[in-house]
Amino acid sequence: MNIILYSDIVRTHPAFLSPVRVGVLAHLAAFADSAETGTEPNRLPPYSILISPAALAATLTATRAQIENAIISLGKHGLLTVDKTQGLRGEWLIDLAKSSPYMTGDSSLPAPAEVNIRSLMDYWDKMHTKATGIKYMRSQSDYWREQADWNKLYQAMGDEIFHAMDMFFSDIRFSQWNYAFKVFFKSAIRLINKPKKEGWKLR
Repeated sequence: MNIILYSDIVRTHPAFLSPVRVGVLAHLAAFADSAETGTEPNRLPPYSILISPAALAATLTATRAQIENAIISLGKHGLLTVDKTQGLRGEWLIDLAKSSPYMTGDSSLPAPAEVNIRSLMDYWDKMHTKATGIKYMRSQSDYWREQADWNKLYQAMGDEIFHAMDMFFSDIRFSQWNYAFKVFFKSAIRLINKPKKEGWKLR
């Protein structure tokens, strides 16, 4: 959903003295819906979302601690309620009903999923070694840059990312770039969406 905060509210409401809290509330609202969502037995009431603060932080220029502190603080200021006992490990059930006067629209986005970056990197390393015969090496700066890129790809592709890696390393055309990660990052979604070639047909 969209969120509308008029300037006088932003300037006077104590919850909005922190720009981080303003931003976090706007992002949480994007995942909310004014109607019930999900299916039994996991149906959620209106304005409620299940979200991992770590997963949200990974999609933003913020730390997990900053996101968690912002959510808890918004709760203390009466703009939402939090239940940490629901959902999967690391997920919080957040009820934004108290902020509904600021929310409008009837569209919502899927909440980001928590990504096991290590498993993605391990699979990449294995496939790279298999294709090139050379152990994949990454510097510390490479690690942090790749971590952000892996997260972006997984949010867009889910587990299809593993299939994209299989396709990437089985395509000899990518060998001219030494199967570079930056090439995969730009090609992954296109590989998955690429139309399957039809077999030869007798006419």
